Amino acid sequence: MVSKVKVAGRQIIARPTLILEVVRKFDLKAFWVPDRKRIMVDKSQPELKWRWNETHEIIHSVVPWHAGAMMGDTEYTLTPGGHEQVEAEANYGAGRLLFLQGLFDEYVRSSRVSFDLVQDAKKQFGNTLTTTFWRLVEPSTSRHWRDWQAPASRPEEIDPTQPFRYFVGSRRFLEEFSSVTEADAFAMVKSYCSWKKRGPLGQKELILADDSGDEHLFLF
Repeated sequence: MVSKVKVAGRQIIARPTLILEVVRKFDLKAFWVPDRKRIMVDKSQPELKWRWNETHEIIHSVVPWHAGAMMGDTEYTLTPGGHEQVEAEANYGAGRLLFLQGLFDEYVRSSRVSFDLVQDAKKQFGNTLTTTFWRLVEPSTSRHWRDWQAPASRPEEIDPTQPFRYFVGSRRFLEEFSSVTEADAFAMVKSYCSWKKRGPLGQKELILADDSGDEHLFLF
């Protein structure tokens, strides 16, 4: 895919319709055209997302070593947590631009971290709730825990040993609790979650031991 997009980029001037072919074939949501110094954004995406997508492509355009790596982005690579190095760099740069670097950090430190703070920050900085949440706390998402209860209801693509799409702790947590795996965390979550379809699923105080063997009380 990357190779074909790069080839398309070199042929754009001779055959403009190739842009549309590439976008449709790979379901691109944003596309940087170096030949024309232009960024194209999928209009079917919510308008508030255009800002993030455009800024992501701007970073691609100004970082010299990105030109030979990728010129089109799918919905996955535009995710603020994209894992490939080039995408991580573009997302980091976009986050620093749209959240005004240290101003956002100061804004967060001056308040108690909560979902209300995420909603307030969304309004203050004019970005989506999703990108604001990513910037405020590194995400940890999974399907509903009950999907893993019965083998018959377990989706085939789910690996029970790696149940989370994202399992990301704070930097301090990762440094001090490196032995806590995502499978461990998932088992803890299952231990107190209810079968409710909406609202809080439950909460519980659990003890986790850090890498030194010291025990700490966590409210889940």
